[in-house]
Amino acid sequence: MAPSTAPSALAFLARKHDDAQKAIEHFHSLLHTREGHDVTLWFLGEATRLVAVLLDTLSQSDTFRHPKESLLFGPWLKLAAKLRLPWGLTPRASTRLPLSAISGRAAERMGVLADILEDWQILNRFWGLLDMWVAIKTLLADTLRSLREKKPVNWPDTLGRALEHLCLVGYHFGEATAWLTGRRFLGWSTKMQEKMALLSVRSWAGYLVLVMIRRLAQLMPQRIDGSSEKRAPEWDAQSKKEWNREFFNNLAWFPVAISLSVPGGLLPPTLTSILAFNASVRPVRDIWEDTEEEGKEEGGET
Repeated sequence: MAPSTAPSALAFLARKHDDAQKAIEHFHSLLHTREGHDVTLWFLGEATRLVAVLLDTLSQSDTFRHPKESLLFGPWLKLAAKLRLPWGLTPRASTRLPLSAISGRAAERMGVLADILEDWQILNRFWGLLDMWVAIKTLLADTLRSLREKKPVNWPDTLGRALEHLCLVGYHFGEATAWLTGRRFLGWSTKMQEKMALLSVRSWAGYLVLVMIRRLAQLMPQRIDGSSEKRAPEWDAQSKKEWNREFFNNLAWFPVAISLSVPGGLLPPTLTSILAFNASVRPVRDIWEDTEEEGKEEGGET
């Protein structure tokens, strides 16, 4: 029986090794794109922040501060104390740190790591203002070209996109100035730093609302090629996938942005971290699927 099970076990380990190697190579290719790098870094930051918040919550709970009196650990600690007595083992003064102190220190370390990852993200987003300049210039050029060529212009969509770009300008400008003020590069006051941080988050919330409104408007019947008759738009599989991704990804971030737009936070920190982590998973999953499909297409061509 042993000789027959050995090859199957080795084959199982070989398959797992191949799967792990493919996953690592896939992750490496994902990080080569700017978008993949950004969303992965955002996901890691939100995951670390969530762990820090959960550990901090546990360190302040009575279960960890007074384990002998808790319903979770109390019965087991009493049973362990009773098992010591028949063997002459008397409880000694514990030199170990309590669970609350351990989880508190771990929460502090994870919080520092989350701050480092957040700084990394902000530095990457410094180029966002250049992206907005290019996007606004392209939108203006396309609109003027359509007017010169006397082509119909979808003014609600064009104005909506212009407002989206302006909101992103406010988001990037507020975030950058608040961060540079906190690092003492700008000599602004703490009050001004808080105002810039709120400007950034509220601009982000406004952008999310505008994107969702624009996407919902695309579902309504529209005039096609300047005709007087309105028809429902026809969607192919790729267009449906892009619509679902952009709408639901922004919808997932919306409660987080609204909570952070209020000084002190509208939602509890634990709930905000859970929602932010859930929202950060979606774009990573989308890009992972896209790179996987591209890898299959390249493999098929070769």
